Amino acid sequence: MTSAGMETFVEIERTFELPDGIVLPDLTVPAATVVAAPLTIELVATYSDTADFALARAHVTLRRRQGGTDGGWHLKLPAGTDQRREVHRPLGRGTTVPLPLRRAVSSLILGAELRKVVEVRTTRTVHVLVGTDQLAVAEVCDDQVDVTRLDRPGDDPAAVQSWREVEVELTGGDADLLERVSERLTDAGGRVADHQSKLRRALGNDLPPRHIRPEGLRRRAAGTALWDYLALQSERLADREVEVRLGLHDGEHQMRITARRLRSALAVSRPLLDKDTARHLESELRWLGQELSEVRDLEVMRERLLEAVAAEQSPVAVRAMSTPVRSALRTDERAAMRRAREALDSRRHIELRASLKSLLADPPFTDKAAKGAKKVLDRRIAKTWRRFAKRVAAADEAGGTAHDEALHAVRKAAKRLRYAAEMAEPTLGKPADQLRARAQAVQKALGNHQDSVVAREWYERLGREATSTAVAFGFGRLHALEQAGASRYEEAYAAAVAELRTVTSLR
Repeated sequence: MTSAGMETFVEIERTFELPDGIVLPDLTVPAATVVAAPLTIELVATYSDTADFALARAHVTLRRRQGGTDGGWHLKLPAGTDQRREVHRPLGRGTTVPLPLRRAVSSLILGAELRKVVEVRTTRTVHVLVGTDQLAVAEVCDDQVDVTRLDRPGDDPAAVQSWREVEVELTGGDADLLERVSERLTDAGGRVADHQSKLRRALGNDLPPRHIRPEGLRRRAAGTALWDYLALQSERLADREVEVRLGLHDGEHQMRITARRLRSALAVSRPLLDKDTARHLESELRWLGQELSEVRDLEVMRERLLEAVAAEQSPVAVRAMSTPVRSALRTDERAAMRRAREALDSRRHIELRASLKSLLADPPFTDKAAKGAKKVLDRRIAKTWRRFAKRVAAADEAGGTAHDEALHAVRKAAKRLRYAAEMAEPTLGKPADQLRARAQAVQKALGNHQDSVVAREWYERLGREATSTAVAFGFGRLHALEQAGASRYEEAYAAAVAELRTVTSLR
């Protein structure tokens, strides 16, 4: 999916606290020199969030900033250590959060109103570092920050705050440069700030966790282990939806995987929850995964088919065969993207998000949830293993197309076993981690096998639709090559199953 009118990039920066009165040290380091004259600019940023700071609790910020060279609406998402993904939209005339940005964060705010919560005024002195080619590689920004909490009364002492901070942002340099400049700042008395955004520092201790564990759950109870895993995956599901709505690469795939993790956890732990609630959520998560799956599946298939076509020796054949592949896959991908977008905007999906929120707020646990996590999870994994072993035995007995279908069923069982072990890892430790890794290897081998099966179906379709005998023959040849290579995937699968069977402690 694409988001018109918005620009996306990854920001790499680190923020330092530097006491007032301390002058910035010489920032020139090997291969980077400070431009002589710094630039001072005035910035005004107004941050929007919900009354309970749903965005900030998810480490997301949404602001309207004026001043400098990048004024506009900025949505920032976590992207790893020292990294944030920024989405920019033009400033415009209004001060209400633009609809595309509200839609992007809808999975985080769940219908709550976005309102102005903090105003940040910054006097920024920018020191530019250039490389040996005189191109900018980093900026060091010495900021004097004045903050007003718009959600607090004016006479509240916490409503107004001021501090000094220094940001180091890479504009072309690498991680080594960031470390060298950081060392200069720490040697001068600075330290890496506890909060890497001005908003989070302004809010201080007003940010509770995204989900609060219900009272009464014992630390080592099975229900606690399940709740912790469901909370983590529910948060990730909401985060992945933001990425999907922004059209970020691999968003649909990651959201689909997270939905599968949630569904597997509910299925494996069904005796710990009210049966009807668990089955309903499993069904809805299966629906969500299906709605998202086609986008990723078609993307993978397009890359696979084009790679095979590109390996053809004749440039004429490559051109003649690439065109129908791109045309057919592009049409199907667009339709799949449209259906995925419609699913996320549907009432059914809104109700699913609300159901997950209710589940975490007041989990309908059975008496079994109070039992010790180690014993319960060990038994649940053992049952999941037996289910997997039965699928393997059935695949060994099947032949022809039934064999391919049976292997696909094995792959699904391997996924469930993998995610069950993942959920149990904090409780069961290394044996669960070992089981997870080896179940994943089975899943990967069978994923390659399933891609081969689907590729052959595409070659048959493209051959039927070919406009020339030569192109039809070319797709027939690729079908034969794919068929001939399928055996290596089954060999990898057999080896992965044999390796998985060596993990005996949780079976």
